[in-house]
This record gives sequence, structure tokens and C-alpha cells, in this order.
Amino acid sequence: MNFFLSLAVVLTMVLNSAGICRGETHELIEVTKKSSINWNKRYVTAAGIGGTAPKNIHDPDLRWQWAVASAKKTAEKNLFKTIWDIHIDSNRRIGDAASEDIHILNQLIDMTKALPILKKRRFSGGSAGVDIQMDMNGEFARLTLPKNIEKLESIKPVFSNKSQEKQSLSTEKPISSDVFTGLVVDATDIGAKPSISPRILDKNGKEIYGAAFASREFAVQKGISGYMTDIKAAQKNPRVGKKPLIVRGLISIGAGHSDIVISNLDASKLRGSSEHLIFLKKCDVIIVTD
Repeated sequence: MNFFLSLAVVLTMVLNSAGICRGETHELIEVTKKSSINWNKRYVTAAGIGGTAPKNIHDPDLRWQWAVASAKKTAEKNLFKTIWDIHIDSNRRIGDAASEDIHILNQLIDMTKALPILKKRRFSGGSAGVDIQMDMNGEFARLTLPKNIEKLESIKPVFSNKSQEKQSLSTEKPISSDVFTGLVVDATDIGAKPSISPRILDKNGKEIYGAAFASREFAVQKGISGYMTDIKAAQKNPRVGKKPLIVRGLISIGAGHSDIVISNLDASKLRGSSEHLIFLKKCDVIIVTD
């Protein structure tokens, strides 16, 4: 089996091992020649194939170990290249941040090297193939999320007039039927692209959702937004609860096209409500893209 055929086999297995089934899950999977990014479950998977051991290594076990180590180095290189090009927001990539901050660069290198091997494959001729995977939550998120995402204090209700305030303080009412449990943004057909920190804007350019609204704890745990490819599947996703607000993206903007503009009418539904601010704080948001 030649190198390119071997690589094709490994990549096919990588996608299968990552649970990719577009017809059933409708998760947004960004696939390159040597890796894939699951933007909903938030992990990067990469494959690598190593060369055969030198002829002076005669022991079969040592030859296999050498081939696996070689394949892992290739997988690490492929994964690091993929991470380098991931957009933090619509204007900056991880590579930009790593180029400016040696701490970020070194941390990413160390995290990549420390990844365990998910699967090993033996090919004819003595070469090996391996898969590795980087979780985009946890430590990776802490390192790459915008620094302006802070721990938010408890959110106080916002009232439009004094009578509403007085009524609310004097009586306790059950949650209104028009309170939404999450946000689904239909950003299909507008060229929207995924990023670690997308923003939702109104037509005046005012931010409705983004890093400024998210709690860092939730952003680290599950990302500022999930990404899917089917609007009906997104509405049923547990992340956005039983009654998500559905809004339509009008255009995508920014160099990376991850910022999405919605109508002022839809934007108004997210303003002035403590309940809505709470689900934004918890990052209960899914963006649906092509």
C-alpha cells in the first residue's frame, strides 16, 4: 500500500472514529486533507503516517515502536497546523495570538505533544498510522478564549418602568410562556464560518451576543456557541432547551465571516430581559451554518 493510499485510509478511519454522520447528527464538521474539526462537540482530530524503521533495527517490536513514534510526530504536525488556522474571532486566528505571545505558542506545542494516541494502524511494508485528538474545551479554551471573557456576577432584572419594578418586587410569578431557553441563529446561505468567539450583532453594529455576554466558566466548558448544519436538529438540541428563540442571520461580516448580523426586531427580543441574559451567560447558543 503506497503512502497516499495509506493516508486516505487513515483519514477515512479518523472521520469514522470521530463519530461523523452528517445525516444523523447534523454537526458542523470542518474537514481538511489531514484533519477534521468538530465544531459542535469541539475537538480536533488529526491523522499521521510514519515511515518504516531503519534497516539496522531488526527487532520487530522495536521496528513497530519506531514506526508508531514517527507516525505520531506527523499527526502532531498535522494537528498543530490545523489549530494554527482556527479563528479565535472573525479577525484573528490562533496563529496570530501564538505569534504575539510565546507563552501561548509554547503551551500549544506542549499540549499537542502530550496528546495520547487514539488508534494505531499497521500497514504493509512496516509503516504505521495513528490518530490523535485535541479537546477544544478545558485547558485549550482557557488558553485561546478572548481575555475579555470574565466571570459574570448574578444578573439583575431590567425593567422598562417603575410600575413593572414594583409589581415584580411585590409578587412572585411563574416563568412567562414567552421566556426562551436558548438561542438558535439560522446563518445558512450567508457564508458564515465558525470561530471560537463568534458575535451576534444588530443592524446598527451593536453586539447582542459574544464574549462580553458569556461567562468564562461556561465558555471554557462548552464553548461560546455550538455549531450545527440543520435548523430542526438545532432546535431539538439539549443545549438550547425546550423553547429556543430562533433568529435569522442576514449577513456575515469580518475577515473570517464569523460575526453575524440579525434584524433589529430579533435583537430587541434579546434585550431588556434578565431570563434571556441568563441563557446567553450560560452559552446556550447554537449557530446553524452550511
